[in-house]
Amino acid sequence: KSGTEFHTVLPGPSTLKIQVKEWNRIYPVHEIIGQTEIDLEDRWFHSEWQKLDSLRKAGMNKLKPIEIRNLHKDTSPLVQGQLHLWLEIRPESETHREPPVELRGPEKRKFEVRVICWKSKDVPFEMGDYFAEFWIGEYRKQKTDVHWRCRNGQGSWNWRIKIPVELPLDSPEKGRLVVQLWDQDIIKWNEVVGDAQIDLYRWFLKAYHEKRAINIFKDINEAIARKQSLRSGEDSNQATESNVTSQVAESPLSLSLVESAEDETALLDTNQTKGAVMGSNHLQDHTGHRKYQTAEKDAQYFVKQLKELVGLGEIDESTRWIKMTYHDVRTNRLTSRGSLAISIEILPDEEVELRPAGHGRSEPNANPYLPPTTGRMTFSYNPLALCSALLGPKLAFQVFCCLCCILILVVIGLGGVYFTSFYTLLESLGLAQ
Repeated sequence: KSGTEFHTVLPGPSTLKIQVKEWNRIYPVHEIIGQTEIDLEDRWFHSEWQKLDSLRKAGMNKLKPIEIRNLHKDTSPLVQGQLHLWLEIRPESETHREPPVELRGPEKRKFEVRVICWKSKDVPFEMGDYFAEFWIGEYRKQKTDVHWRCRNGQGSWNWRIKIPVELPLDSPEKGRLVVQLWDQDIIKWNEVVGDAQIDLYRWFLKAYHEKRAINIFKDINEAIARKQSLRSGEDSNQATESNVTSQVAESPLSLSLVESAEDETALLDTNQTKGAVMGSNHLQDHTGHRKYQTAEKDAQYFVKQLKELVGLGEIDESTRWIKMTYHDVRTNRLTSRGSLAISIEILPDEEVELRPAGHGRSEPNANPYLPPTTGRMTFSYNPLALCSALLGPKLAFQVFCCLCCILILVVIGLGGVYFTSFYTLLESLGLAQ
């Protein structure tokens, strides 16, 4: 941000030319990226500009609005970018009475972005050593722990990333959350499995202006649910109106009016007796059905809580699957490389202290609680199980078959040597035929 003052006479030289150049440290000539021109005379005598000046003098509007102007270049018909600027034209007599306008941005506030990487799915590799890496703009990169010997692309991390940010950001480009899935390699360099970008700039503005915590995917799902409930409510109202109309049209009230009063009374008494018996049976069936549904819901809730406790639960409403893609430079094609389950929350500095949470799975493990990981490799004294965990079932089976073939060859070789020695001994004793 910078401000510049010019003095001119209107009417007179009125064309203001603004150029954006690329700084060159070696050569004194700086290349022009683009430029824009403003006719100050047309602007000063325009009715809308004079209206803004009258509002300023009345104390209703002190500043002119910020303009967004396209940058052009003589050698190209395309727009070379946009320039955000603020322009004010004042008579020289007013500039001595009023102090210059201080150009400053909004007050910076500290926030914390909490990203939780839960698990992965559909990674198109049989086995790998996966970890995820996250960063926003120019802030430090952070990564999860490594899921060693992950099978079928179903990684499990349950890892919390905490990224401190200051809002508002200087540019929307700095509000992108970059997610990368890597394959750890001990011998050579690590390889990128896939990556994705999530635009958080609008959510940063929402958290800054509302001064509250924002759970991004939860807010999105709640908005979708509200929209669907409104649609279903409209549909149910229409269905209710149509049912009422059909019931009125098909009502057997005209037939009952034809019958005599005595027959109607007798029929009413009989129906009441039958209705009492059938109503009691129906009430018992309905009560038993409600008890069965309640017990079934309690069992499902208990199983769900147990799965979440051991890390096998499904993702909740605050989590979403983010698709990972890989750009092949040779073929210039994008290929799908699975998905990561991620939840994102933006908290102001005051709420960070009220809702403490540790990095990764460290204490305090809360807000939310991160269960233990699943599918991780464990040490075993069984060599076959350890080989299967290190190499994978398919490669371990191939190695086992090769070892069996080698063992058979060794047995055949040793057996042949012993058989030859034994046969020679029998010949020397004259016992061999």
